[in-house]
Amino acid sequence: MRKLGYLVLFLVLTAVALYFTFPFDRLVGYEACKRGLSFSSVEVKRLPPEVVFRSVCFGSLPVCFERLSVEPRGTHRFRFYAEACGGSVGGELTYPVGKVEFKAEGLKLGRCGGDLKGKLSGEGSLELKGSKLVGGSGELLFSNLEVSNLKFGLFSFEALRLGRVTVKYRVEGVNRVKLTVTGSGPDALLRASGYLNVNPANPASSYLNAKVHVTAESGDLKGKSFTFTLRGTLKDLEVL
Repeated sequence: MRKLGYLVLFLVLTAVALYFTFPFDRLVGYEACKRGLSFSSVEVKRLPPEVVFRSVCFGSLPVCFERLSVEPRGTHRFRFYAEACGGSVGGELTYPVGKVEFKAEGLKLGRCGGDLKGKLSGEGSLELKGSKLVGGSGELLFSNLEVSNLKFGLFSFEALRLGRVTVKYRVEGVNRVKLTVTGSGPDALLRASGYLNVNPANPASSYLNAKVHVTAESGDLKGKSFTFTLRGTLKDLEVL
């Protein structure tokens, strides 16, 4: 019996030693690269267990994260926290990826690239089956939103201050998202509604078809209202 006790103790100590000395960093890095992630470094913390990536980019997303941490929260469930554009996105997800719940805070759009300025916050959920988006809803809030180099019809603006803009979304079919937008700012009142046909493999190629109503609140066009349609992929939108 004593020999059996020594054997069990040896096996336990061996398992503990392997856990603390095994090169998990290289293993996790290898698996992450296989799944299309690029990053400058990865660190695997043992107690409590946590994986931390730095300067991490997903091939299909237009934004890279300065820091991304993932920690287990139960069977096939993980908590994540990412820092990007001077703000953060946190939440929980299942793996293989099925349901994602997120909350974004203080993302500075001017630091994310493009023609948008202001801050983005919000929360919501997304549900996937395989490679298809099948459920989810949420609300995104833009504050002090400003759009640069905006053109529609015969009119163009170097900068259009839209102020506070709320975007509500709901998945109403496979890869089909209904959008409702309202906004009020120094330069314009904004209303829009339509659908986004999502391409999960390449979000920039998702197709938008939305009706937009704008009422000017300043300048020579003050009081004038305009209605137009935004149609096309997110990387190549047309104003009709």
